Amino acid sequence: MKNILLFIITLLLIFIFGSCESESPTEVGPSYVNSFYPMAIGNSWTYIDSTFLPTDTIVYSQRYFIVSSRNDSLGTWWRFHYQTNSDTDSYFAYELMEKNDSVYSYQYDVRPILSLEYIPPKNNDTIYFSKRINFDTILQSVAELSLPYETNAGNFNNSASYYYEWNEYKVNTVLCPKIGIIGWDIQNTRLNSLLKTRLLEYSLNKK
Repeated sequence: MKNILLFIITLLLIFIFGSCESESPTEVGPSYVNSFYPMAIGNSWTYIDSTFLPTDTIVYSQRYFIVSSRNDSLGTWWRFHYQTNSDTDSYFAYELMEKNDSVYSYQYDVRPILSLEYIPPKNNDTIYFSKRINFDTILQSVAELSLPYETNAGNFNNSASYYYEWNEYKVNTVLCPKIGIIGWDIQNTRLNSLLKTRLLEYSLNKK
C-alpha cells in the first residue's frame, strides 16, 4: 500500500512541475486543453531579433505581454501589447483566443471572423487552412520537432513547428505547449533577408 501511495505522489509531482524545457519533456495532446498557449493577464514573452541582410545585420529585442481580456459570444479574447527596445510606450498588437487548444486571432472581412492560427500537431504532417494575411486563405503545416529547440531562454523539447509561404515570404513559427511562441524565422526571397527571432525570457501567471 505504501509503495502504491509513493507511486501516485510521484506521478502527481511529474504532472504539476513538468514543463517544456529539455530537462522535463512534455507531451503534445489532449491533456493541454486550454493551456496549449497559456493565456493570463500579466503573461509576457521577450524575444531577441536578428535580421540578416546582404550588407548588414540588425539586432534588437521586443516584448509581448497580455494586458486585458474581454468576453463575447465566441469566448474570451486576450489582448496583447508589444514593445521594442527603442520604444518607451506599448502598442496594441493583436487579440488571441484559445478554444480546445486551437488558437485563433480576430480579423475582419465583410464581418468579424475567426482566423485559425495554431493547432496541436496530431502527427508529423498535419496541414490546415488559416485565414491570415490580407484575407487570403493560407495553407499552413504543423509538425512536432524531433530535436530540442534552442533559445536564449533555454532548450525546449516537444515543440511544434508551423510553416507557410505567402508571396516572397517563407515563415516558420515554433510554439512550445504551456510556454507559447519560442521563436520564428521569416525569409524574404526578394530582398534576400532573414529574420531570426528567439525567446529571451518569459513570465507566466495562472489564470
